[in-house]
Amino acid sequence: MIIRSEPHVKMPAAKNRIKALVLLMAVAAMPAWGASAADPPPQENSEAAAAAKAAKALEEVQGALAGGDDKKIARNLEALAKSGNAKAQAMIGDLYLEGKGVEANNSMAWHWYKRAAENEDAEGQFKLAELYRLGVGVPFSLAGAAEWYAKAAEKDHLKAQKHLGLLYAGKFGSSKVDKKKAEEWLDMAAKKGDVEAEQALDELYDSGYESPFRQGRTLSVDEADIDTDVGFIHMVITNAINAMIPPNATMKMNGPVRVAEEDQGWFAVSIPDFAFVRSDGSGVSFAESGLKIKPEDGNIKDAHAYRVNVTLPARIRATMVDMNNSRKLVITHNQKRFNGLWHPESNRFAEADIELTNILIKEPEKSLTVAADRFVIAGNRKGASPGTSGGVYRMGIAKIAVTTPGVRLASLESMEITGNIGGFDDKAFTDNIRLISQNAMPKTTSRLSPDASRELTKKMALTALRAAPNMGVDLKLVNLEINDDKGKSVGSLGGLNFSAAWGLEMPYAALSLAYAHNNLKAADSRSQAVAPHDAAVSIKVERLPIEAVLEALFDRQSFSTAGIRSLSAQAGTKIIARADMNAVKAGLTLDGLLKADAASVYGVSGGFDLAVKGIDKIKEAATKDPKNVEPIFLLLTNMLSDLAVAGPGPDGDDTARFHIDITADGKVLINGNDMATAAANK
Repeated sequence: MIIRSEPHVKMPAAKNRIKALVLLMAVAAMPAWGASAADPPPQENSEAAAAAKAAKALEEVQGALAGGDDKKIARNLEALAKSGNAKAQAMIGDLYLEGKGVEANNSMAWHWYKRAAENEDAEGQFKLAELYRLGVGVPFSLAGAAEWYAKAAEKDHLKAQKHLGLLYAGKFGSSKVDKKKAEEWLDMAAKKGDVEAEQALDELYDSGYESPFRQGRTLSVDEADIDTDVGFIHMVITNAINAMIPPNATMKMNGPVRVAEEDQGWFAVSIPDFAFVRSDGSGVSFAESGLKIKPEDGNIKDAHAYRVNVTLPARIRATMVDMNNSRKLVITHNQKRFNGLWHPESNRFAEADIELTNILIKEPEKSLTVAADRFVIAGNRKGASPGTSGGVYRMGIAKIAVTTPGVRLASLESMEITGNIGGFDDKAFTDNIRLISQNAMPKTTSRLSPDASRELTKKMALTALRAAPNMGVDLKLVNLEINDDKGKSVGSLGGLNFSAAWGLEMPYAALSLAYAHNNLKAADSRSQAVAPHDAAVSIKVERLPIEAVLEALFDRQSFSTAGIRSLSAQAGTKIIARADMNAVKAGLTLDGLLKADAASVYGVSGGFDLAVKGIDKIKEAATKDPKNVEPIFLLLTNMLSDLAVAGPGPDGDDTARFHIDITADGKVLINGNDMATAAANK
């Protein structure tokens, strides 16, 4: 066959996929363009010369294909296919199926896909299976589809793996249903990030299918001789897994944990499928996984920490039910990377480097789904002494979407959280929380009475408080969009930042909160005019008697607001607040200080300076359509407008200024006027 160049024809701007593939295969199959394939190829001693010749041939083929002659492309491709090129055979099948360059002919498409499949081309095998499944060009046959899907799937063809799983799950008909095989192939595709396979796998589990776990197996530390290094590592791992079993739950495991010694102090650990299941049906299941573990200090039996590297990707699925058994959540994700420094005594990671992909959180009863593309954690929480932690950790989530069938309710480009913690007593916290949970949970049911739930919450809060004397967190959101239940935009936010810091010097605590957002947009034009497109707010609380306040809050018998006011006043608690908000036609700044006051009706006394720009615009927006405005907001707007002291603002605009005092006798004075009296006059 001779293919001649057409040097005067220009390449079109749009690239044709089939043309490009034909071109590449032609270059690979033909010894030299412009010469017969039967002629012997010229002998080249230099790889550089051969590469140059291939590049020249490629340029000439581009000229030959530039005219967009599909018939010529089909003729050249069919010649390659007839010569035995499997990829060309699959591609000519595409042309016959699409009627491109040749007359559409489903039987000929089947013929060429069959030849490609028999030549072990995975794409040809997948396409042939599709024809059998659809009954196109050949009689419908799920058995034929399963046969050729399987051949392609075994060559790691992702779509074939997914479709084979869907076939066995009964999605294409009931004659070949095999849920165990469906789980196997769907799981394989889901681990590679295929969302449709992940969702089909969830549906399989939700239908009541259970993997063939061995029932009620608790790992035995006697399965290996703990006097050997391998046996000791086996004991460490089995103890850790057993410690993870939640209260009132049993573990199901499909086989034993296996440990093998490797080079440079590492041990390879193989963990089979296992799950924790509670009597209410909630639980967490883990796919088969492997890891490598190494004592951090080289001393196996006296090690305080171990380096851990997960060596096999694992899909994790959790089914959660709340304490009242009223809500069910299904959480799945693919584990891409999990490395860290693990402390067996507290069963926690002091260092972590984790990446998860394809996260799905579903509430089946409400058909609500939260999805995220990627989730990462990186941090170092190594404490100054064994059993404590302190340091910085970072967490990031990308491409979050909240959906119901056919409707996207919300989306978020990214979320980042940075936290720091100092002096956290891991062991004390873990031991106390486990003891509190075990003592609180009833033996026959997973539900707690309201009083028991309140007592459990109080004890956990106090335990966390005492274990973590200093901590802080920063949250950052980028590009948030909110839609209504029909998918219509309600509003969006360019960015949001929130930070909180906590410091504890017993018996007092200090707390600071800061919030800011930018580029807030509302779909409603009137709201957009007065809603703060940019805002910053901060609050600081100093000398808060936190333990005493928590005890009082949770004690139903002796709780009283007067008691909390008295505790705060004795401690000298202060609240410092600042705010700065700007809208298109309005703005606000606030600066003030409140002090705890046991004699005050509100528990505090003090004052604020408030400046409001565009209060007339706010009043206008509020009164234009009063049916859609809360009455209290309308009242406050009218009242503030009347009590304002006008003055020039920083930008020259008229600004309404207020000094607000909160007095011990329960009055709120605005520029010396009693707010209650002013409100009554309205």
